[in-house]
Amino acid sequence: MREVEDGRSRPARPERPGGLNPPAGLALRMDQNLAEHSTHLHRGTPGMAVRETADLLIADSGLDDDSVNFVGAARFTAATAAARIAETIAEVEATGRPFAWRVGPTSTPAGLRVLLADAGLPATETEPAMWAPLRDTAGPGTVLADTVFPGAVPRGPVLPGTVLPGAVLPGTVLPGPGGLDIRLVGSAAELRDWSWVLAAGSDPLGLALVEFFARTASRVLTPDCPARLLVGYSGGRPVCTAEVMLYAGVAGLYNISTLMSHQRRGFGTAITKAALQVARQLGADTAVLQSSEQGEPLYRRLGFAAFGEVTEHPFPR
Repeated sequence: MREVEDGRSRPARPERPGGLNPPAGLALRMDQNLAEHSTHLHRGTPGMAVRETADLLIADSGLDDDSVNFVGAARFTAATAAARIAETIAEVEATGRPFAWRVGPTSTPAGLRVLLADAGLPATETEPAMWAPLRDTAGPGTVLADTVFPGAVPRGPVLPGTVLPGAVLPGTVLPGPGGLDIRLVGSAAELRDWSWVLAAGSDPLGLALVEFFARTASRVLTPDCPARLLVGYSGGRPVCTAEVMLYAGVAGLYNISTLMSHQRRGFGTAITKAALQVARQLGADTAVLQSSEQGEPLYRRLGFAAFGEVTEHPFPR
């Protein structure tokens, strides 16, 4: 059942996987995780910039792809929203590059989605925000329970909002179905394979994504990077990806993708389970993600439940 408020539909109440209530502050922690995921590689990378004010976050990769040019974490008031939206549109349009504004469960004011639409930025995607307690998500009897992932185990406790320690090592970490080998990305070559799988899932081909991760490779591959990337190989070919982002006390799952030619073989499920196990070994007890319509049944089978929505509002070219 869904209700409509301020022009947006959403679950009438958070769902409860296994009868559990969502952790306190989950919506805010998810929004913080999303914002950090969308900006942490830009910081300190030549040619990229992050501008953060008290009420908004803008990340500019310098590339022609709105998946790596972010506007979000809005904390406008009802009195300031219209003017701040107009200012932001002008600032973004001046770059000449495509951006997308993400509106999460705690973005304000409450009617922000409607205000953006009125300003010429209607939502083109609405995805459920989902969560799961990590202790049960892999399912009973899974081989993941006893799997130790190289580079996944931190040397110290994981605290909300901290950058995780721990080495990132290349190598096969889990045999999956149908000859799938899942590796925790630890080299430039594996990162390139990972980015090409993502690029292949874009229409047109997302060459800017390959360029983005080539430019940020030194940051992705550092031991203190808060993200862990996984790539799955079938017959030596990279075919699926996942990413775990530890920030704000939750594990955010991103970039779960399988090449169209290798779908319906269990690869998406396998690499998602592997990502959840990495998150557990890093000390997280809660996972969050934004699901596509295609992926939602998979995530529900793994124990995820909806608690809100994330919408994407691309800027017109």
